[in-house]
Amino acid sequence: MSCRSLRFRDTLALCTLLVTTALYSRLTYAAPIIFANSLIKPWGMQIDGSAQGLLVDVQYALSLETGLEHRVQLQPYSRVIHSIYSGDVDMAMLFDAQADLSRIIRIAPIAESQVIIVGRAGMKSLNSIDQLNGKLVGYMRGSKYGPIFDDATHFTKTPINAMPQALAMLIRGRIDAMAGVDLTFYWAIKQKRFPPSRFTPLLEISRPMVSLYISKKSSHLELIPIYRAAVQELHHNGVIEEIFGHNLDWNHMDGWSAPWSPKAKTSAQNSSTK
Repeated sequence: MSCRSLRFRDTLALCTLLVTTALYSRLTYAAPIIFANSLIKPWGMQIDGSAQGLLVDVQYALSLETGLEHRVQLQPYSRVIHSIYSGDVDMAMLFDAQADLSRIIRIAPIAESQVIIVGRAGMKSLNSIDQLNGKLVGYMRGSKYGPIFDDATHFTKTPINAMPQALAMLIRGRIDAMAGVDLTFYWAIKQKRFPPSRFTPLLEISRPMVSLYISKKSSHLELIPIYRAAVQELHHNGVIEEIFGHNLDWNHMDGWSAPWSPKAKTSAQNSSTK
């Protein structure tokens, strides 16, 4: 075989490899990013057959910012953790304290929340969790609130499936107090039209951060810098603050009531395509 033939063969092989690699890259990017989202309201919920909620809004904003297709799977929170660890989904937003960094990668922080203990109106605020000695305290099934609560043995903890149920139990005296994330309390109070005056915050346990994570088994690890930049942009433009901002005060019970609507961004995109 002549040198010219060898060079032609090697060149053809190299071109074939480059084309195959490019096609694979295009197919990889064309594949939708699978998000797991908690079914705990208002973080995630099913309304009229569609996924809605605070974190659903965030992933939607991320999809617009990155230009990448997302598919959302609503799951119980414990299942969300299992799904991202196993690689059944690509991404999820989790509380940092519950993240096993040997199995997932933290991309960027999303929002800080408060874990609080709430009691009936008239109860005195607590200086320490030790003052719950002998009490019956509810918590959201499957949730972890940190060692100060999770490892406590001086009060009885009872798992409850839904916050509206917990608040009804609290009003009736079936539990002495309820632990949970502030946004979950606010949503339940608004949606069930409980008078806010029936409840009082007793103690702040912690301020956990919710962050965006990707499974180490995901086929989209090369997108980490893109999503990190997208989250930073959403913070910079005030989008995440807009999504979460109406839930920040205990006495401001507007709550989450409708999906975030990116009117300004949509208008800008429409203008650029004309």
